Amino acid sequence: MTDGPPVTITEDAWPVIAHGQGHDWSPHGQNGERYANRKWRCDIRARRSIGARHLVYGILDYETKWMGEHDRTYKAGVVIEAGDDVVAAIRKVAAALNERVAGADNNVIRDAVDNAISELPAEANLK
Repeated sequence: MTDGPPVTITEDAWPVIAHGQGHDWSPHGQNGERYANRKWRCDIRARRSIGARHLVYGILDYETKWMGEHDRTYKAGVVIEAGDDVVAAIRKVAAALNERVAGADNNVIRDAVDNAISELPAEANLK
């Protein structure tokens, strides 16, 4: 996890309960792209284990074709116990991604956060 070793998961034991994406390009071609040669994409997922712990993690990808720049991938995540605030964990992951990159399109991360939160199941144990 963030500043720690990764967590090994299997899909059956840690099903996805929410997934949000944000990007600064149109998936249907060039229309609407901010920069044709630079693209940001953020994915944030929340998973719940059989034991009701939650794994929340995000990946921020930067793809570039500009001379002198290189593609980058930034990752962050947290494991929280049953009953802890999943929304707060999603926001914590987003803050960690923001800290790791300067000059990112913050709207990309915000969109991923908003989309992930909107997909959370309406259950009392999510807090």
